[in-house]
Amino acid sequence: MAHDVFISYSSKDKPTADAACALLESHGIRCWIAPRDILPGADWGGSIIEALSSVRAFVLVFSSHANTSPQIAREVERAVNRGLPIIPLRIEDVSPTKSLEYFISTPHWLDALTPPLERHLNYLADILRHILDGRERPARPSEPPGQRSRRTMLIGGAIALAAVVVVAALAGSLFLGRAPLVPLPASATAGAPGEIHLNFGTVDTASAPQYMVVADPFLHDAPISIAVTQKDPAESRIVLVNNLGLYAGQAVSPAVSQNLLTQINTNNVPASFTLTFAKPVSRVTFTVPKVYPATPSGVTFPAWRAVARSAGGAELSSVGEGLLRRFANVPAQTYTLRAPAFEGITTVQFSSDPRLNGVPFAGFSTVLIEQIILDPE
Repeated sequence: MAHDVFISYSSKDKPTADAACALLESHGIRCWIAPRDILPGADWGGSIIEALSSVRAFVLVFSSHANTSPQIAREVERAVNRGLPIIPLRIEDVSPTKSLEYFISTPHWLDALTPPLERHLNYLADILRHILDGRERPARPSEPPGQRSRRTMLIGGAIALAAVVVVAALAGSLFLGRAPLVPLPASATAGAPGEIHLNFGTVDTASAPQYMVVADPFLHDAPISIAVTQKDPAESRIVLVNNLGLYAGQAVSPAVSQNLLTQINTNNVPASFTLTFAKPVSRVTFTVPKVYPATPSGVTFPAWRAVARSAGGAELSSVGEGLLRRFANVPAQTYTLRAPAFEGITTVQFSSDPRLNGVPFAGFSTVLIEQIILDPE
């Protein structure tokens, strides 16, 4: 299948790149994106060169990570050499390095710094239609009611910045990185007698940058406090992400909440994290949501495994699934980890592997968790 647009991005910005791909394809704009469109066993570099030779436009998801990526610099340079129009989608307020600035000094800069992301992606689709089909150039979208423009925010910079820093410091939640990930209060709901249902739906992710917030405060404030430990890669993050941040809401069909627990910034390599409970539990139940094919490549979901362990590190129970590729809906599945009568579960490790034959493959890099139910001892 021929492609219209090449999407270049840092692996640390994969949720945004995937959302852009899904929305553009919903507008009939065919996208080439790695690793989805690299055939199993194919040479990575050769596949990128071939793709750049066949597309008609180049979208760069621009962030601090992309800004310092040698691979992205090579892709941009190749695109320029082939005369492709380049549209940088800026998701972080950073200036390009001199080497990148040389290639992307372009009138097509598109700032996507203010939520919701979908508004900016729709404008990106209109820009690409203007470039690809010669349609009338679209007007830039106006700021939503009640939301100040980036320029207005900068005018009051000193006062606003001071206020934000003070509030963040008081909350103990000044996070640095690709985009601010805003911690919000936790909540839990009751199920069967004694059960604790972690209610992800109480967290406001819809208005958060890139539709995600750090999960640690939510988990910490659960009725049985949960700590996130032993993350691999170490720079990865455990977040609650809104379904709108996953292929623009067109690939996952959650039933309990629009928010999903997952691991990001994994660089498409095997990844893991551990949930450690303040008190032992006798059972941990979690749901992996329904996913469906939003693109012609179908559903590609990583292999994953969940292992429950005792305080001494002994494996008590495990569940998991292999790497998945289907061209039909994959129904939601609920899994349960049980402890023997004499010993409780104190940790659950979730591990994911998106690779096929050692090459990044799955559209989702890590397992998605829709809800967690704990049964105290």
